[in-house]
Amino acid sequence: MRFPRTLLWLIPAFLIGGAGFFIPAYFKAVDPAVVEFAAESGPDLELIAQSLRLSGDTAAADFLLEDRQDTMGSLSSGYPLWQELLESAFQDGRTIQGAAIGPLLTQRARNESVALIVRAESIGALSLLRSFPPEPSASYPPNIRVSILPARIGGILAAYLAAERSFQPSFLARLVSWAQSREDSGVEQWNNFCRETAIWGTVAPFGALSHFFRAFEEPSRFLELSALLERRGEPARSFILRLVLTGATPDQILTFLRTYPANGAADLEVAFAMGPRGSRMLLEKQKPLRIDSLLPASISLSTWKQPLRFTYEHPSLALVVRILFLCIGSFCLLLAVSSFLPNPGDRGLARPTAFQDFLRKAILSSILAGFVLFLIEPSLLHQPEPFAPGTAATPKLSIASLTNPTANMMNAITIDNVTLLILLIFLVLQVGLYIFCLVKLSEIRRQRVNEETKLRLLDNEENLFDGGLYLGLGGTVASLIFLAVGVVEASLMAAYASTLFGIIFVSLFKIFHLRPLKRRLILDC
Repeated sequence: MRFPRTLLWLIPAFLIGGAGFFIPAYFKAVDPAVVEFAAESGPDLELIAQSLRLSGDTAAADFLLEDRQDTMGSLSSGYPLWQELLESAFQDGRTIQGAAIGPLLTQRARNESVALIVRAESIGALSLLRSFPPEPSASYPPNIRVSILPARIGGILAAYLAAERSFQPSFLARLVSWAQSREDSGVEQWNNFCRETAIWGTVAPFGALSHFFRAFEEPSRFLELSALLERRGEPARSFILRLVLTGATPDQILTFLRTYPANGAADLEVAFAMGPRGSRMLLEKQKPLRIDSLLPASISLSTWKQPLRFTYEHPSLALVVRILFLCIGSFCLLLAVSSFLPNPGDRGLARPTAFQDFLRKAILSSILAGFVLFLIEPSLLHQPEPFAPGTAATPKLSIASLTNPTANMMNAITIDNVTLLILLIFLVLQVGLYIFCLVKLSEIRRQRVNEETKLRLLDNEENLFDGGLYLGLGGTVASLIFLAVGVVEASLMAAYASTLFGIIFVSLFKIFHLRPLKRRLILDC
């Protein structure tokens, strides 16, 4: 009878557990199949470009459809690119074809542009015009002129944008305050803005740049994004421009790249290649693409899109359903192999009740399902390191610091999402073991033996009743080791809380459950 019973429960275990793999829902990541489904469901680049043309942004539409990587957009080499660009412009008098700064590379064109801005009689543009960096004299050496020109070209371009009403009112007001400021900080911000505007002007035509700046509410956010993109490994500025043209906001992009400095840019590029809606989805959820792990990614069939649609439209509910399927599948698997496992009851004594047996298997199946979830999503316990320019990196913990706590080490005790998750894991494990001990206590209480035998049975289970302390200490030691080697990036609070949970639950069990039962049995002897 063992084999038929095992087969009877193995079939639903694999069917229900396998159904959980067909639902591509994760805690801290997005499945590439869901991103591809979102991209297919959303508008493509052609449709977005058509809408831009209908709104009058023909240059932005053409730039969006350009199938090329603009080498001037990467700017990984920084300002030396400016020197190379302007020096060659001085030598042969050529301009940058299609770029916003193309018409501003000659002194005559800059003077004519300033005259046009004055005739436009735009209050904002005139306010910026009064603070333009001066035109470098022709007597200056070429290398000196090249180092001064970016700020002037960027200032003229900013005035053009102001005259065309490409800045939001709050953006322009802050920009004017910087331009007219008498403080060094304001002057420095204005000069930085002029230089960065000129650099962005090498990437795209004026129409695309105008659309790009309309997405910003504060010039400080523009400078932050520009500073972030100068770091090696970040996507080209032309790619960021295309993201904004497809509807992404600069705040979303800035937050995403700061939260995932290692692979955020690559994830956005992969999602954008699937379709504009794919990258928009990552930015809206602020989650990266799911990375490979020991277990394969969620299974998806080309002819069956319902799991993808369900996950895309109801991500939270899909995650709950997936967890439920994995728990039920694990429970059926335990029922299938239970006949091959040792008898959970004491030999020669009554077996546990159906409810007690169900409770035990439910606890074990929940732990098994949780283990599978961690194998599916390896980044679950990884805490992203937000990028903050100008701040020192967080020091790594070492074995010496763990064995000899100091004030700096105590400052590492913080509460974040990963710390809360690890605390929840330790708490669930302790609660599960607490319930397991209660079931064992109830099982001994209902045995049809004398009180003295029950006392001896309780003494025999002392190691099980102290299991919470062992589990807590083990969790603390494991957490400290993982922290030291960098496997898990969480605060020390999670490590110390494991032992605390063990002390609390073991104390509750022994004081409020074990002690009263022993007292009654001793009195009845």
